[in-house]
Amino acid sequence: MKVELLYGFLKILPQRMFIKDIIPIVMQEDTYLEQFLMISPFSFSLSSIKNDEYINSLFSLFLENRERGIALLTVIYKWWLKKKAMEFQQLCNEQLYIFSFSIYEKENSDSVLFFSCLFSGCIDEYFKYKNDDKEVLLFPSGQLSDLCEATEKIKQLEMEIARVKDESITKRKQIEDELQKKYNRLQNELNHLKFLNDELMSKNSTLDIELRRVKGKLLLSQKQVVVIGTQWRDEILEKLRKEFSLKKIQCFLSTEKYNKLDSLMDSDFVIFSSLQSSHTAYYKVKKQCKNIFHTDKTNYENVFEEFLYWLGGLVND
Repeated sequence: MKVELLYGFLKILPQRMFIKDIIPIVMQEDTYLEQFLMISPFSFSLSSIKNDEYINSLFSLFLENRERGIALLTVIYKWWLKKKAMEFQQLCNEQLYIFSFSIYEKENSDSVLFFSCLFSGCIDEYFKYKNDDKEVLLFPSGQLSDLCEATEKIKQLEMEIARVKDESITKRKQIEDELQKKYNRLQNELNHLKFLNDELMSKNSTLDIELRRVKGKLLLSQKQVVVIGTQWRDEILEKLRKEFSLKKIQCFLSTEKYNKLDSLMDSDFVIFSSLQSSHTAYYKVKKQCKNIFHTDKTNYENVFEEFLYWLGGLVND
């Protein structure tokens, strides 16, 4: 019988109070008295050791200190093996357990009967005896050791959980701090990448605009362009012709006679400024030329800047 397994089981039973009853009986022999004193030294004289104060202190120790509680129960078990085990086993073999328990209890005590049943594995029969032979099983018959072992494992598991919980609090804090540092570092990297991406997008946008204007400039080479709705000086027209390698460039105000617009049939592109032009002029232009660029500007630099971008889009399309 593993006493350490019985210890956890006994603590949950009301009959644990029998510890206080059986200790004085066991103490009657000096050998066991000395073993009790090794478990819990007592400062009073030997004559007073068996008093209630010392017995209560041993009982409290049994409940509160597992290691010393098992040691105390071991002393009782050794006493039982030497003094009561053979007698109890013989009595149980010869008679019905109810009758034999009754005799045994009268000759000894209820506490001695209880511990005899506990140590011999007859605890089920003890409870049936105390309940007038009614079936009162606290656990499946023959599985006392399993129950005690399970109780002990639960106790150890609870202790392990408490230890791990204490460790996990510290470890969790360390992990949280480390993760927070990683998060902050990644957030900074992400913000930097977003900045680089925005910068790159801006550059790409600028490059795209410039590329479209370059394509538009190449498309103008040796082309005829007519500007409707504004009047640029001859030197400006000559400058534009040379800069963009134009075959020809002309300007007409919308107020001029429409017969001057007949030359649109030969033009490649028309820049139509709606700021000073009428709808009538627009429809006349539309009949003669399909490639019409609309603008609300009159300054030649602004107009050609938008015009080249528009032309570059025609190339992309």
